[in-house]
Order: sequence, then structure tokens, then C-alpha cells
Amino acid sequence: MFRRLLLGIFLILVTTVLVWLGYQTYQEFRRGQAVDREILQLKEESNRIRQENTSLKNNIEYLKTDDFQKREAKGELNYQENGERVVVFQPGTNTTSNPSSSGNKVSFSENKNETPSVIFRKPNYQIWWEQFF
Repeated sequence: MFRRLLLGIFLILVTTVLVWLGYQTYQEFRRGQAVDREILQLKEESNRIRQENTSLKNNIEYLKTDDFQKREAKGELNYQENGERVVVFQPGTNTTSNPSSSGNKVSFSENKNETPSVIFRKPNYQIWWEQFF
């Protein structure tokens, strides 16, 4: 009888240890799945950041080009290269290319009796010079 009691206690202890080990194994399995999901998310984010980085590098290279810098200088700072003239058109006029004017655009009004109006702007340095002196 004493032997039976010891055998029963031993079986309960073994069963308890096996249940505990099974539970711990299951918990570790779930942690592994969570880590795998996080690794997958981080890889996707890494790829997205890599693509964004490539896009930004291409954009920076474009911004470094002379064509872009000239276009921005002309648009924002009214930059003019040597020999260039800026033509400002009056609102409400049509513009057409005049073949005799070497590629310059001349504005013509809708009324055929009026003469074409072309306004040439002074270079910025002349405008500033006149402003201060």
C-alpha cells in the first residue's frame, strides 16, 4: 500500500512536470512565431526604406544637375545668362512664334489694328543699381 501511494505521488509529479514542460514548449513556440512575424515586418520596412533611399538619391542627383539649377535660378531669382533677354507678355494677349525674330516670342493682341507689345526687362543688377543709386 505504501508502495502504491509512492507510485501515485510519483505519477502525479511526472504528469505535472510533463504538463509544465509542454506549456513552456508551447510558450516558446509562440514567442518564436512572434519573432518571425517581427523579422518579416522589419525586412519589409527595410526594403521600403531602401527604395525610398534610392528615390531620394536619384532626386538629389537631379537637383545637382546644371539644367535644374539654371531653371530654378531663372524662375526664382530672375537669373539671365549672357545674351539672354526676358520677354514679359501683357495678360490677355495671344503669343505666337515670329520666324523672323530668331526664336523670340512676340505677343499679338486680338485687335489687328494694335501693334504687337513686347516688354524687355532689365537685368537684375541694373534694377538693383537704379534702386540704390
